[in-house]
Amino acid sequence: MTEYIAAIDLGTTKVVTIVGEKSAGGIKIIGYSEAPSNGVMRGEVVNIQKVLDSLAPTIKEVQAQVEDLGVQIKNVYVGIAGQNIRCDSNSIKRHRINPSELINKGEIQSMLEEMYQSRVSPGEEVIHVIPQSYNIDEHMCINDPVGMDGKEVDGNYRLFIGRANSAAHSGKVINRAGLNLKKLILEPIASAEAVLSQDEKELGVAMVDIGGGTTDLLIIQDNIIRHTAVIPFGGNSITEDIRQICGVSLKHAEALKKQHGSCISEYAPEGKFIAIKGQGGVVSKEVPYKLLSSAIEA
Repeated sequence: MTEYIAAIDLGTTKVVTIVGEKSAGGIKIIGYSEAPSNGVMRGEVVNIQKVLDSLAPTIKEVQAQVEDLGVQIKNVYVGIAGQNIRCDSNSIKRHRINPSELINKGEIQSMLEEMYQSRVSPGEEVIHVIPQSYNIDEHMCINDPVGMDGKEVDGNYRLFIGRANSAAHSGKVINRAGLNLKKLILEPIASAEAVLSQDEKELGVAMVDIGGGTTDLLIIQDNIIRHTAVIPFGGNSITEDIRQICGVSLKHAEALKKQHGSCISEYAPEGKFIAIKGQGGVVSKEVPYKLLSSAIEA
């Protein structure tokens, strides 16, 4: 039986609905739609109705694309980010009743689930828990303790923590769209799964995902996620700088960035200007290439 998976990304600049068909070779995209986002600020849903208004047409369009295959979008995975995502460390120690018995997956899973109940600051919740290593008696830094025996299991974890109301707002958007939220996925983790090779994950790499409102950072080594952070600056920050420094509208600033932007000002031509046309095709302003590049480089 063919298995399908649906996901939604509520981004600062755009919202996306996507459906894929799972197979042995990966996931084949069979439905995709995006629309400009409204109501999301730096990766967090702040206006539920505005986000829903942006999202609803994309769901409708994707549903039309996949209906011939008999696919009905019901359960969706949703990405979560936002400037308030943070990382923390925690550990848990278990004394085993029967040390001679082999450690099983159930024991390790129960320790992981307990970490989701870790105490965090008011208004926060644990979104993801990533095991870092286990100590089994005198054996240190074990990646997979299943099948070993011992008196004590000491697990070390990285907790990825976000604001509870941010997660709740994302859930409300999905529910009001008539869908069921299957799981919230931390967006840097999803991006890493999509773009990093197995060698990169093993040897160690930092992945940077620059979005409209935020920049996501994720560090992975030995196939284990070691750290993640969300920086509250993105492409929109550059556009806003251009708007202020060059004295143009937000629309023109975005166009300047995309069509003529350079982040190294020393390569920008001296004495050359970009003409911005106003109503009737009349040139309303000229922006020096050097000034534009300086704004972006900063």
